[in-house]
Parts: sequence; structure tokens; C-alpha cells
Amino acid sequence: VCVPRDAMHAHDFTEIVIVDSGRGVHHYEGAEHGIQTGDVFVILPHHAHTITEPEQLRISNVLFYDDGSIPLLAELAQLPAYRALLTLEPRLRQQAEVGGRMHLGRDRLGGVLSVVDQLGNALHSSEASSSAMATLCFLQLVKELCEAYAAEPPGMGAPLMQVGRAIAYIEDHFFEPIRTADLAELVN
Repeated sequence: VCVPRDAMHAHDFTEIVIVDSGRGVHHYEGAEHGIQTGDVFVILPHHAHTITEPEQLRISNVLFYDDGSIPLLAELAQLPAYRALLTLEPRLRQQAEVGGRMHLGRDRLGGVLSVVDQLGNALHSSEASSSAMATLCFLQLVKELCEAYAAEPPGMGAPLMQVGRAIAYIEDHFFEPIRTADLAELVN
């Protein structure tokens, strides 16, 4: 089945897309990127996107609101890899020279998909603790994705992580004088 380009859509939540298997073309804010098994990318709220030309494509979508309602997510958001993967890269993706999305090898993809399955099971469970379990699985997923990104940053990922370090420093020292020399030393 081919998805028409006019199926472009946007939403008010953040979406983590994990390509479980197959391939296709992802259209995002005017840019096109081939996607394949193991690719992971993030779609920010209000950014138009669609996937066309699917070939045996299977994806996992994890949807969430980054509005402070998920306990401990703010702690993970301090990681440079979080900022690079979930904030900077999606904003810069439409620029061809920035391109490059995270790609997971078979072993790491299997581990991530296992966490996604656990998350899905928790979300569909009627047990009293299912909401807590879903939150824990979601946080584990984000942690694993950040660790994978930090271990093997794609394309422009290393410079984006340096920018992420600078942003974290600025936020942590917001009420203090910040010197450009300190930021330069921090990011080498």
C-alpha cells in the first residue's frame, strides 16, 4: 500500500518512531529521508510528516506529552543525548547536511523492541500498578535510546550532543553569570 503525500499530518504530542522492520520514505517538514530496519527518529509536536513507499514496513510509535506530567523525564532530559535525539535533531532534520538518524544494530534493536513490548503490555493491562509500570517502561526506553545515541552518535550527532551539553549547562546555571569561555571549554 502506498500512502499519498497528502496524508501529511501533525499532532500535539511528541512521537518516537522505531523502524522494527522493512523500509520506506519519511517526509518531514519538506525533507525526505529513506528509513529502514533499526532507524529511530523523533517527530516533534506540530511538525507535518508522513511515510510513503513502505516495503514490508513495521514501525513502533511511542507517543507522549513532554509537559512535565511524566515523573523523572526531566532528569533524563538533562542528558546531552536526550537533547540531541529528542530536541535538536528533529528541528534540524529538514536541512540535508544535518540529516542522519540514529540506527540501532540488531542486538540493540531487539532490546529496545522488548522494552516497547513491555510498555504496550503495561498500557493494556488492567492491573492497579499498570500505570506505574508503563511509566517505568517508558523511562527505560528513553534511557536506552539515549545510551545508544551517546555510544554511536549518527552523522551530526556528536556536535549536537556538544550543543546539548551547553544547553544543559545554561539551564543549570541560569541565574548565574555564564561566560562564553566556560561554555567553549565544556564542549571542547
